[in-house]
Amino acid sequence: MFNSLNAKTAGAKGGLALAERLLGRSLQPEQKKYIDAALSDMLSIERHQLQKYFQLEAGMDKAMESTLWRTKSRRVPKQIRYLIKKFRLAANYYLRDVPMPKPYSVEYQRSSLGEQELWDRNHRDSAVRFRSTMSA
Repeated sequence: MFNSLNAKTAGAKGGLALAERLLGRSLQPEQKKYIDAALSDMLSIERHQLQKYFQLEAGMDKAMESTLWRTKSRRVPKQIRYLIKKFRLAANYYLRDVPMPKPYSVEYQRSSLGEQELWDRNHRDSAVRFRSTMSA
């Protein structure tokens, strides 16, 4: 494990998993499947480049949860920055909060007898009659 002092020298923020560091936020264990989906969207060569840059021996699948990672250099190369942005885009897509549908209610008001007769008169050619469809 890292403490805050040696985390600075290793290139990692103290105790953050790699996925949390790349996304810039904490993640819950239930969200692991979304991180896996974002990784599976990347090409194998891209995953390998990230694995090489972050010096991961266990592979990318286990490394996203691991806090044992380090960067190769302080300055992130352009290609790696691109891969990180690509991972972030996919992960945020899978992790987005889907809004809950707003609750609504349907109010039904029974039509008066005059409105029913008017409807029947205006729709004589129709096989559907107002009374037969609206009364239950």
